[in-house]
Order: sequence, then structure tokens, then C-alpha cells
Amino acid sequence: MINRFRNSLRAKTILSLMAILAPIVFVSFATNYILSSMSSNYQDIGEELKLELQPVKKVRVPLPQVVTTIDAFFATGNRQYFNDYTTLEKTIDARFDDINLSNFSLGTERKSILSAEKDWREIKSIAALIIGDPGAKDNPEAFKKMVQMDELVLSADNKLEQAGDHAEQEIQENLELTARDRTRNIFLVGIIMVFSVGVVIVAGVYLLRSILRPVRELENGVQQVQEGDLKHRIKVFKNDELGQVSQAFNEMTEELAVYSERLTEIATHDDLTSLYNHREFYNQLENEADLAKRYGLFFSLAMFDIDFFKKVNDKYGHKAGDVVLAAVAGTIKQTARSHDICARYGGEEFAVILPQTHKEDGIIIAKRICAQIASSPIVLDDPDNPVKLTISAGVAEFERNAKDIEGLFNKADSALYNAKETGRNRVVVYREAA
Repeated sequence: MINRFRNSLRAKTILSLMAILAPIVFVSFATNYILSSMSSNYQDIGEELKLELQPVKKVRVPLPQVVTTIDAFFATGNRQYFNDYTTLEKTIDARFDDINLSNFSLGTERKSILSAEKDWREIKSIAALIIGDPGAKDNPEAFKKMVQMDELVLSADNKLEQAGDHAEQEIQENLELTARDRTRNIFLVGIIMVFSVGVVIVAGVYLLRSILRPVRELENGVQQVQEGDLKHRIKVFKNDELGQVSQAFNEMTEELAVYSERLTEIATHDDLTSLYNHREFYNQLENEADLAKRYGLFFSLAMFDIDFFKKVNDKYGHKAGDVVLAAVAGTIKQTARSHDICARYGGEEFAVILPQTHKEDGIIIAKRICAQIASSPIVLDDPDNPVKLTISAGVAEFERNAKDIEGLFNKADSALYNAKETGRNRVVVYREAA
């Protein structure tokens, strides 16, 4: 248990952190005294800034809203704006009351604030006149009062801004007085920090060496999986936390590979018959055509259709029809050669791609499949009355009958149609019309 902890990433991290924290603690104590002389000055300055500027800023925020609210009331006569103004008036009164003039050391600051407060009282008087006049909207004098109120609001805001500017200027001067001491002290702190950083770097290198290699291996493994290589496995360096993660990653990719194979199976195969589906049939057909063109090879295509399959569905039902389709598909797969490519094209129609096969040999294979199906009755509910089926087929050869896969399919399908029209349970090879 002890050895396991000692070799764990957790133990390495703790040891490295202790090595990092030791100089940091030293720096903290060493700089505490140095910075204490600075902190009191900055604290006083910050407190002064808070006491002087915050109340003034709070008054300035709602002032423009007074004009907007009275303008809206003047234009619409809506009493809701009267209620909104009443709320604003109480708010601004309270915020003027919050301003403590004794916090402002300069006479110009106090003078600006008192003048702004005087403007505010006049604004309230004008607002009361406008709100109290039912016909204010059509009263030219009321309109003049509105203009006067706008000017007073702007004047009050400017005076409050001036008070804030004076306060900030005073604070800036105080900050400049402490700047020289701060520069000297920061230089001393910097020397101590350089020493501390050296210790931290040494501890950090040790920590990085412990985790960098497995992290890089994990990173590379993730990239390989993202690129589709689900067979990639990463190297497990140690049995620490990262080692366990690496092992879990390998197990995950194994499961993903299984799921991927299953998804590929679902995407390319027909659920009922387990043969290739319609889409994959065309993919395989295109692959064979590409090989034939590139290397001068040849292949044939056989199309099959169950004779009178509709009667099976009508007589036994579609569930029984599915059983019949699956049985026929199994017979086609078992009777075809191992390298032949079997697919369910759709409904009761099947296709077999015959690589390296001329159409003369394709006829033989197609006849063998037809004969096997005809001689293999399918048992449903009644063993004494199995379903007897026949199947028709059409065969065409690539290049000899068609130069592309669509043409090849059409030729094989045409031959299949001919087989159906000329009696069924037979194989017809495509021949060009004389």
C-alpha cells in the first residue's frame, strides 16, 4: 500500500507541490514586512476613493432618467410616468443625503456638489409644475420649463462630474507620493521572487517528467482514434493514475472497435437477410468496375427475382413472407462461391456480383442457384405442406455488355425481365439485339 502510494502520481504531485510551496511561504513572510508599509497607504487612498466617488456616481446614474420620464409624461400624459418620476425623485434625494461633504477635502469639490444639489431642487420644482398641469402638453410655457429642466439636469451632472474629477486628481497626487517607495520595495521583492522561481522550476521539471510522457502518449492515442485508427493502443508506463487512465483508454478503444464493426454491419447489411443492402450493393459494384478498368479484369452480374412471391404474401401473410425471403437469401449465399458478393436489391429481388467470371460461367452459377432453390421447399407452420418456390435470373457481363455499372445493371435487369416473360424458373443471359 505504501509503495503503491509512493509510486502514484498523487504522491509525486504532493512532493512537487511541497517543493513549490516552500519558497512561496518564504517569500510570503519575507515580503509581508516589505509590503506592509505600502498597504496602509494604498488602503487609505482606496478608502478615500470609495468615500468620495461612490456616492457621487450613484447620484449621477438616475439623473438622466428624470428627463426621460418627464418627457414621456409630457408627451403622453400617462400617469405611470408620474409614478416612475416619484420613485426617481425619492432615489435621488436619498443619494444626495448619502453624500458626506466632510469626506471631500477640497473646497471646489464641496462647492460643485452643493451647486448640483441646488440644481436638483429647482429640477424638482419644474417637474412638479409640469406634472401638476393637466394641459402641459399644449402649454408653450410648460415646454419652456421642459427645456430649462433639461439644461438644469445637464448642469447638475456636469458639476457632479467636476467634483469627481477633482477627487480623482487629489487621489492621483497621493498615489504618486507612494510610487517611489513602491518601486524600491518591488525591486526587493523581485530579487526574492527570482530565487523562488528557480526552486519552483526545479520542482516543476520533476513533475513534468513524471506526467509528460504518459500525457503525450495519451494525446497521440486520442489523435489516432480521431483519425479512425481504432486498433491503436497506447503504452502504459506505470501503474499510477495516468497509467490507469491509459489502461482505461485502451479498453475504451477496444469497445469502440467492436461498436464500429457493429455499426458498419448495420449500415451495409440488410436486417432481414444479412446480405449486403441496396446501397452497399452499388458500392461493391462500383469497386469491381474500378478494378476491372484499372487492371483489365472482368466480372459478371446476376439478378434474381422470386417467382410469384406476391402469392406467398397473400396466402401466408407478410411475416411468413419475411421467413421465405430470409431462407432464399440463405440458399443464395450458401450456393454462390465464397468470393461472390451477394446482396438484397429490394423486395424479393437479389443480386450476385461474380468477380473474374465471364457471363458463360455466370449462367452456370445462376442455374445452380435456381436449381437449389427449386429443390429446397421452405417449411412454415405446416411441415407437411412446405412452400415450394422457383426463382428467375438474368446475367450480364461488364465491358462485353456494358461499360458502366448503371448500364450493367440495366442489361442484367433486362435479361431478368426476359426470363420472367418467357416462363420463369430459368436463367437468361443478356444478348444484344440483332
